[in-house]
Amino acid sequence: MSQNDIQQTPLKIRDRKEVQILEDNLPAYRLEDGAIFLPVNVLCEYLGLDRAAQIRRIKREESLAEELQEFPVETTQGLRDIQFLRLEVVPYWLAGITIGKVKPELQDKLKAYKKWVVQKVYEAFLRELAPEPSLSASFQNLVSLREIGLALVQLADEQLALEQQQSYLSDRQEMLSRDQLLTREEVEKLKERVDNAAGVVGKALTRIKHLEERTSVGALTEEQATEISLAVKEVAGELARRDQKEGNPYQRVFLALYQRYGIASYKQLPSSKFKDAIEWLNDWYKSLIPSTKD
Repeated sequence: MSQNDIQQTPLKIRDRKEVQILEDNLPAYRLEDGAIFLPVNVLCEYLGLDRAAQIRRIKREESLAEELQEFPVETTQGLRDIQFLRLEVVPYWLAGITIGKVKPELQDKLKAYKKWVVQKVYEAFLRELAPEPSLSASFQNLVSLREIGLALVQLADEQLALEQQQSYLSDRQEMLSRDQLLTREEVEKLKERVDNAAGVVGKALTRIKHLEERTSVGALTEEQATEISLAVKEVAGELARRDQKEGNPYQRVFLALYQRYGIASYKQLPSSKFKDAIEWLNDWYKSLIPSTKD
């Protein structure tokens, strides 16, 4: 397939965000029409995938190929044409990648990307639209409704491998255009998407509970976040000392922390879980220290 087979867009990049997923800083680009795209080369690099092979696979599947676009981006080597994939179809593409075919140390990361990439990118762009404290409580409730809607859409994306076009529940739903806040029409669309996602509500209950905890309680303070990070490093350091063949003990401990509390970054840990997390990490560290006799 020739270079002309890649969709070309006349739109320009409006802004760029760095989205943290695990320990990766994933660049995301929003165009003037509000559509969000992720660079295929960076995704492949983070997940240990062969970029050329993945581009060929994307082009072979019509529903993915039509969302593959190329536009110029300023890099350290100057202006270069980069291939991008629309955010909403990224989970569909990732669903076709067999976990067992990637490197063992990257398998948990691939699972995390399949679950979190859409939600984390949306959240990064929504921060600039966060309501001021003076706004009404009803508007705050609308923002919470949007967050729950996004969580449900993310869960629907995870069913793409089995339900194919189910992914288009969220395909055509664009981010808020320019500097506008939520409108009544957009709220109605979100309600409709929540209704359409009823088939996966059962699986969504646990994750929505975690989302509500993150929005209802305070975030970690800088001191608490630092203490969590130091505790992780102590455990990882002892793991590395005990087994020098350990590939990436830091990533192992972070992933265990994320899975235990249903988060994508240690900074998302609710403050109410801080004491439990510290005790758990300390217990792990103590279990690695050989006991001594007087």
